[in-house]
Amino acid sequence: MKDFLFFVCFILIFLLGYSISAWSLITTNNQVSWNYESNGSLFNATVSGDASNLWTWQSLRGFINFGVWKIFGQVDPIDGTDAYSVVAFVLTILFVGISNVLLLNVLIALFNVTIQNVQMQSHRIWRYQRFLLISDYNNKPPLPPPFNTIYYLYIIICYIIKKIKCYSQKHRHDKMFAFFWLMIVNDVMQRESAIADDYWSYTLKHGKKDRVEVAIQNIERKLHDLHERIYNINNQNYDQQWFSSDP
Repeated sequence: MKDFLFFVCFILIFLLGYSISAWSLITTNNQVSWNYESNGSLFNATVSGDASNLWTWQSLRGFINFGVWKIFGQVDPIDGTDAYSVVAFVLTILFVGISNVLLLNVLIALFNVTIQNVQMQSHRIWRYQRFLLISDYNNKPPLPPPFNTIYYLYIIICYIIKKIKCYSQKHRHDKMFAFFWLMIVNDVMQRESAIADDYWSYTLKHGKKDRVEVAIQNIERKLHDLHERIYNINNQNYDQQWFSSDP
């Protein structure tokens, strides 16, 4: 409907433009004739017929009827005695060509696009409705009422059994997980304990060795100091004896 209204508004522009211009050119009844001088100034204006009859509903019907039938290719011969009949004939050819070749093809193209969109949407809606129908049939019990109560009881029992199995499997899985986790923790703790024992034994062993070496070095240093003191004392005694024995 939207495409049709757009086409109607579009073709009315051409229809009214052609009808009014062509009808005013070929209609000699109840029209005004303008007479001009050679210099272009208005000389006289002659009204053919009563001036009050220049606009009537018959004239409106006439130019609309004149233009509408041209869309369908019905072209009436124009009397050669009508005013500007050649210009009206050229306008008729242009309007018929535009309306039949261009405007009607535009209408067909618009409706074709609309039909394609409707087909795509209808196919999508049909698939969705088909899914709902199949899902509805799938969820219905196979037994008719009142025997469907047996089916519902069977479904409830199966559901309870399934929940019990899931709970037991989950509980067993938790136990196995806790057991393996405890084994992993014990293994890690044993490894850490062994590493700690090795570290402390290495530290104590090398620490004791270092303390013995430090003690030996201290003793050697003290012995060296004592040896130097004894040597100095002996030298002092020797010098004193030498000085005392000299006179």
